[in-house]
Amino acid sequence: MGAPLRFFIASAVMAAGLALTGCGSTAHVAIRTDGNGRIAGARVVGSAGSDKLDTMALTAAKAQFPNKVRRPAKNKTYIQPVYIR
Repeated sequence: MGAPLRFFIASAVMAAGLALTGCGSTAHVAIRTDGNGRIAGARVVGSAGSDKLDTMALTAAKAQFPNKVRRPAKNKTYIQPVYIR
């Protein structure tokens, strides 16, 4: 068995193992509040590994922010970890 074939088989086995264990990714989103404590902006500060996952994380973090931070401080930046499976 040649080296490229061994590498392919090893990669496939590792990918299958990750899929079976349900491994996910975590993105970190920075949410900035304005002078009234409302969301003024959000951006990904730690990537989940792809643009699609980062966009999903950004949307989820903004949607869940009011539930996670009941009384946001004025003019503050919060870092929200978002776990994606």
